Amino acid sequence: MDDKKRHHIRFHADDNCLIDLKFEDGRKCTGLALSESLGGCGGIFVNKPEFQKGMTCHLNIGDFDQLEAVVRYIEDLNEEVIKVGFEYLKI
Repeated sequence: MDDKKRHHIRFHADDNCLIDLKFEDGRKCTGLALSESLGGCGGIFVNKPEFQKGMTCHLNIGDFDQLEAVVRYIEDLNEEVIKVGFEYLKI
């Protein structure tokens, strides 16, 4: 998502803030949060879990309660690491 489409200001996540994610099919993974906003977050995931743009999932970021989110972008950073952006569905 480019800056023109953003509705909320982004800010850096706290150091070592984790994203615990649960896919609709029950699979789980954990990533490192990079940015947060009122409307979503972005994070880094190792070993390339199978994300698809538009898929929904449930995530916990830092101390927040579980949130439902949709994957908005996926960016390959190298052979084993991806950057994923999430938009919260209900705030």
